[in-house]
Amino acid sequence: MMVYVEKAEAIKADLLQELDKVVRQHLEVVHEETGLEEFIVGGSWAAAMIAQALTNISDDESEFESLVLKANDVDVYHGTFTASAGSVMSVMLDRIAYKEVEGFPWEINTVECHRLSAENFLANNDLNVTAACLHVDFTTDSLFSFHASPSFWEFVFQKGVDRVIKTVHSFYTIENGATTCVRMSYKSFQLGFKCLFGDIDPTVGTLALSQKKKFDEMLEWVDSPLLDYQCNKHANHFVLAKKHNRVRCTCGKAWINKDCTNKMCKKCCMAKEVGRNSILCKVKSHR
Repeated sequence: MMVYVEKAEAIKADLLQELDKVVRQHLEVVHEETGLEEFIVGGSWAAAMIAQALTNISDDESEFESLVLKANDVDVYHGTFTASAGSVMSVMLDRIAYKEVEGFPWEINTVECHRLSAENFLANNDLNVTAACLHVDFTTDSLFSFHASPSFWEFVFQKGVDRVIKTVHSFYTIENGATTCVRMSYKSFQLGFKCLFGDIDPTVGTLALSQKKKFDEMLEWVDSPLLDYQCNKHANHFVLAKKHNRVRCTCGKAWINKDCTNKMCKKCCMAKEVGRNSILCKVKSHR
């Protein structure tokens, strides 16, 4: 990934200058509404702002293909900060708040943490498309610094057809398979990129209700990588299970009727050209 990191380093000064124009006013709103002096903005919003700044400074001679990312909210992480390289960030799940601001395009989500730093935040990120953040400090003249993982720069600087949403760290496949796969799929659903599960098993781990809602939202998405899975309630959470007895039709848009003579969905079977040697489907509704 070093070739992509080097590309980012080469334009870092220009990017920082343009990024300041893009985000300063928005960060001031976050500052006024939350009362926070120092915080980290991460996830989709930070990535979207960096992508916008990159697009703004690119010209016809640039190898960078314009990139539009979307964000529904601004995730703001605050609390106790650390400069220790060996520390581990922890999130206080009972100290998360949501706030809508009139006239502001995004909901502001505040999350209180211990041992917070840009490095710790990126170490806890799981997807390449969100592996960027802004460390904001209103007591400094520079206001913010921006940070990104090599995987983020790889995603950004690749050709458009090669951009794929995937995990940053392999250890996320051990316990968080289901959650990670739903998050990747949902990002792909929202942004229009392909996603790659790799060795991640969607049936490993559990889903919270919020992830179940995302899964349900993608049920009608014909390109969903989770089409062959169903979401089942188990105790107070949900799990993904393979639909072993269901096979998709070659059209990719519906399931095969298991009794169909032509092994097709109803629409494809009915549209099949009938010739002298054609076999009449035994499913009456397909005739």
